[in-house]
Amino acid sequence: MTCDVTAPTACPDSMPTYDDVRPIFEEKCIVCHKDDSANSQCPTPGICWSLEDHTHITDWTPQIRAAMLDCSMPLRGYGVTMTNTEREEILGWLFCGAPE
Repeated sequence: MTCDVTAPTACPDSMPTYDDVRPIFEEKCIVCHKDDSANSQCPTPGICWSLEDHTHITDWTPQIRAAMLDCSMPLRGYGVTMTNTEREEILGWLFCGAPE
């Protein structure tokens, strides 16, 4: 997959909410990023911070934004892929202030 993600420069007219991006986080991120230090899917147990709810996600906004822009997450080799469209949906939501 080519990483050709464009960072938003404006919030969309129809502002995305957490409910809009929650399915992406649930399907693509929580495989590794769950509140379980013994998570067997975590490449380095104990450092896969939780992305299971709005508060957890917004605590990591800069890191998530960077990972979406450079396509470094999800990690290759764990059977999870993310499209550029999904990345841009998350970036748009973050740009709008990550509304709940």
